Amino acid sequence: MDSGTPKTARGRPDDNAFAYVAAQAIKEIARKRNESLSADVPKSVLSDFISLMFDADYVGDDAVAEVLDDEDITPEQTLDVLIPKVAEKLGTNWLTDQMSFARVTVVSARLQTLAWKFIEAYRDAVDQMLDAPRTLFIVPDGETHTLGGVLAMGAFARRGAEIISAMGMPDRELVELVRTGRFVLIAISAASSTDPKKVE
Repeated sequence: MDSGTPKTARGRPDDNAFAYVAAQAIKEIARKRNESLSADVPKSVLSDFISLMFDADYVGDDAVAEVLDDEDITPEQTLDVLIPKVAEKLGTNWLTDQMSFARVTVVSARLQTLAWKFIEAYRDAVDQMLDAPRTLFIVPDGETHTLGGVLAMGAFARRGAEIISAMGMPDRELVELVRTGRFVLIAISAASSTDPKKVE
């Protein structure tokens, strides 16, 4: 019985077809998981979090973390729901000229600092593991969109991976790190890089 899976000339299943199906399945699982996490975050908490991050008199990441803890918001919800929601609002405000680039940059930096606060806790736990898989995350020099890369690092660290961050690292140092690092995965975040050769 033909399953409908594309075949190569030799009759083997097309690897690209399997990769596509796997990618779609992962996206669907991630979508349902994020919907579940979002449902557990009260709208009032999200609204308060946005206000805190946008406030001109920012109270600092330690104070924000305490507020979230008082509301029983987990680090996972902060990294996977709250911070992305604020980042989405930032993007919308920027595109609709409701916020200056300078202001967007300030709030993005706050989000990134807060994210690292939780990620470092995960990394400390991973440091106690003897067989944690080493993962290198590269954010090329000059890349302006770094928050997504940071959140991806958090997702891997939370799942027990040893995270090595190479953000804006000079090419020569990066090549040496890749050559000697014995990584099981090397990931590149280049959301705003328009020069393919630079990414390569």
